[in-house]
Amino acid sequence: MSVNWQELLTTVSSTGVIVSAMAYLAKEALTHRLSRDSDEFKSRLQSTADAEIERLKNSLKITELEHQIRFSKLHQDRAEVIAEVYKRLVEDVFWAGKNYISNGPFISDEQDRQREFNKTRERFHDFAVYVEIHRIYLPENICTLLDKFIDDVRKIVNPVGVWSNIPFPNETTHQGRDEAIMGAFTAFQDDVPLARKALESEFRAMLGDPQNGHADGPARS
Repeated sequence: MSVNWQELLTTVSSTGVIVSAMAYLAKEALTHRLSRDSDEFKSRLQSTADAEIERLKNSLKITELEHQIRFSKLHQDRAEVIAEVYKRLVEDVFWAGKNYISNGPFISDEQDRQREFNKTRERFHDFAVYVEIHRIYLPENICTLLDKFIDDVRKIVNPVGVWSNIPFPNETTHQGRDEAIMGAFTAFQDDVPLARKALESEFRAMLGDPQNGHADGPARS
């Protein structure tokens, strides 16, 4: 049997063309599929990234809002403490001390006189305890001024009470009492108001009074 080499070559050539064509088409299909899968992957990745970015933004907004709420509450608490400290400073220290040196030493009954002195010292003590408990809300320089203020007032008022309540008073004790009272009057007239004014200025600065150089609110420490 003779082989028709020309026909065979033609067949082989045709088969090669078909195989090549099929390979090309397969490659194109695969390339198209990979390109489509890549685009879909990129799309999903971008969508996921956008969602995560949005979630992060929302989380940051919530955190910022929570911080603002906490800061606002802290500032409100601090303002309330300052108001209470100043109220007690005026009522329990300044006026209580001033009223005592004006009236307490001249009470005729010995027990009532001692009781009035003890009541005044107790108000000083209560004020000092209140400041001690709430120091965390106040900067160090304010606490220092408050400590000095209460200490100065004690040093002014205590001698008046001690001299006024000495048993069996005589000319010397009366003289000591009178000198203590005069010194206290002078202090309440001149020195104590200056210290109180300094405290008022610091309190206003803490609350953001622009005239005190702290328009942004934070106090000096």
